[in-house]
Amino acid sequence: AQATIAGNLLQRPRCWYYRNGIPCVRTGGTGCPAVEGDNRYHAIFDGGPAWTVYNSDVGVALHALLATAVILSAEGERVIPVSELVVDPKVDPTRFHSLREGDILREIRVPVMTDRYTGTFLKATERGGFDSALVSVAVVYNNFHGKFKYMQMFLGGVSPRPYVPRKTVDSIQYQNLSRDLISRAAIFAAEGATPLAHNAYKI
Repeated sequence: AQATIAGNLLQRPRCWYYRNGIPCVRTGGTGCPAVEGDNRYHAIFDGGPAWTVYNSDVGVALHALLATAVILSAEGERVIPVSELVVDPKVDPTRFHSLREGDILREIRVPVMTDRYTGTFLKATERGGFDSALVSVAVVYNNFHGKFKYMQMFLGGVSPRPYVPRKTVDSIQYQNLSRDLISRAAIFAAEGATPLAHNAYKI
């Protein structure tokens, strides 16, 4: 078997209810079995009507890099932000990406960045780097004279789509790096989380 970037970006959620054919809102039924069931790997942000999480590590990183996707179809070529590939279950729980029948994801484009830009991707897993993220973070920013500038931050494994901890980003943007700054920003990252019975550890 050989993996592809497109396959990784367009993968369906690794929810054991969905993957095992248990009726749910993702399969055209009603309700989400994870709400009352074993939900240790499910969403803590933006849950409902499905509590599945976004699993693509490379997708989280490409969101932070403001990448675009080149889509080919019978009508020609269109270029969209990678973020627009993901369909929020609140819009349509039965769709996972925005490609139409006959579309081909031909290319991913990452903007050229100056050497003042830096970033990182980190994830916590149960079984090592090959495993799905319990939680992940991708950060890209411009290190402008020691300040955070043009920061992009996305979390994976916590929401049906890459999640932006907006208050964290706003608290860091244009500020000088310090331990206190990072400590406050980390606390902000958990604001608004609504964990289920078995996944509060993700906070």
